[in-house]
Amino acid sequence: MILIDLAGQPPHCREPDRRQGRRRRRSRRHLCCRPSARAASSTPDIRDRSRGSTRDFVRRSVCCHRASLVGKPPREPAWRSEGWNPLLSLRVSHGVECSGIRGDRDGRFVDLALPAGTKIDREGPVLIRTAFIDLHELTFSELGSHFHSSGGCGPFDRRLLPVGDEALARVVKKDPSALCSVGHFLLWDVDDPESAMPYLEAATIHGKVKAAFDLITLALFRRP
Repeated sequence: MILIDLAGQPPHCREPDRRQGRRRRRSRRHLCCRPSARAASSTPDIRDRSRGSTRDFVRRSVCCHRASLVGKPPREPAWRSEGWNPLLSLRVSHGVECSGIRGDRDGRFVDLALPAGTKIDREGPVLIRTAFIDLHELTFSELGSHFHSSGGCGPFDRRLLPVGDEALARVVKKDPSALCSVGHFLLWDVDDPESAMPYLEAATIHGKVKAAFDLITLALFRRP
């Protein structure tokens, strides 16, 4: 005896339909769990993320390097910050009374006398800086490594030759008596009040009365 359901089909004919329904439901669930094409396109892969981050890092590092090269000025050497300047086109002359050096300093030609016994390395760079008006300090480099001071008095203007090397060496050490004598010499013998004032002022600060009188006399002569 064969049973027939309300739809008019035997029971064994409905099994395939149940299986197909299960398959369809499973396929629908699987499709629901899958991300859509738009979502997949909007979320990059891990590899793409790593590649993008690497490219961004390289770009940022290159930009920072360029900015550091453009923004930072060239670093000054330590000797220039201390007031030293190179003496270019150096020429050393040897005379009967004293030796001398000639060269270009900051675009100006200088002709200075050297104290007796001063030795200069002509092959290495020579640096010079002003101690007082017409009086300078000298240093040079041996084999381009370390700079060595000439010691004592350095180059000076030739009109200070009558003062003597010993007095000029004491001026570099800020000796009050030497400052006073050089200022007095420039004021009365050379007739250069502008050059004499720094020496006289420094001597007055250290308590030299003679330098103070010279400054008072200079102020009286300058009154209109």
